[in-house]
Amino acid sequence: MEHYQFGRIVGEMFRDEHIKNKVTFVVAEGYSSTIDLFTQVDFKPLLDHPDFEDYLALMINNSVYTNEQSEGVKVKIENIISLIKKELKKKE
Repeated sequence: MEHYQFGRIVGEMFRDEHIKNKVTFVVAEGYSSTIDLFTQVDFKPLLDHPDFEDYLALMINNSVYTNEQSEGVKVKIENIISLIKKELKKKE
């Protein structure tokens, strides 16, 4: 990030309405699309940068780990909800 502007990549991500609705909290008045908020950048030098692969691998690894952890939390939450529902049915 020291040598490249990543705003355009983020802007491209926001073209997906599902992602956009999840992560945007403000409306950018005067722009037809969030991609218009960022200037066009040539990413070819970035792809050839020796550290880029390391950063990308680290980001992918962290994302996979985080997703796996959240799945475990989701299962625990669902189990807790199920136990609560059972207890509530007993009291009816």
